[in-house]
Amino acid sequence: MTDIDREQLAALSKAIDRLTKPKKELEKDLPEVKELENANPETRGEILLQVGDWGRRTQSAWMRRLSEGVETNQTGLNAKIEQMRKELGGPAPSPLEQMLVERIICCWLQVNEADRSFRTREGGGTLAQGEYWQRRLDRAHRRFLQSIKALAQIRKLLGPNVQVNVAEKQINIMDVGATRKEGSESTSHPDDVEKKVREQIRAINPENE
Repeated sequence: MTDIDREQLAALSKAIDRLTKPKKELEKDLPEVKELENANPETRGEILLQVGDWGRRTQSAWMRRLSEGVETNQTGLNAKIEQMRKELGGPAPSPLEQMLVERIICCWLQVNEADRSFRTREGGGTLAQGEYWQRRLDRAHRRFLQSIKALAQIRKLLGPNVQVNVAEKQINIMDVGATRKEGSESTSHPDDVEKKVREQIRAINPENE
């Protein structure tokens, strides 16, 4: 991708983020998206993917709510979320892991917004209002913990994997062998993994064998 394409996509990302605004405010942003789409047809696929990524767009909406329109707050949130994305995702997350990481980030934004809303209203309003904001915070916190648990469970099911780059192609190989049962030793062996790696390499580059 050229520098011009990157600049177009960067501008597009900002325009797409604004699509989560109220309907009345969308009319001035939609032409900008259309203009960028027509500027370089080769980026159409990436444009459609970004427009259809409602997980990221929902995150953007929560970020604007938390930042309260303060640019410094928005920049700080962006940096924090990128850090979380790298730390939770790891070096080469599977597509399913990526989806769950994005869900964790969204729930993290929600629980922090609910926490702030409860704190700012603490000591004010009626008892019923206070209970409402407390329940809202509790529900957001449960969703946050559930999203973390889901990622941990998926990684446990997937098990360890070995990654090998051959001819610019990445191979993800699940650890072969029986799963560990309670009170018994795993039957997997490093030689089994090495054999599987060699088979995958031979399939990609048979002339090297």
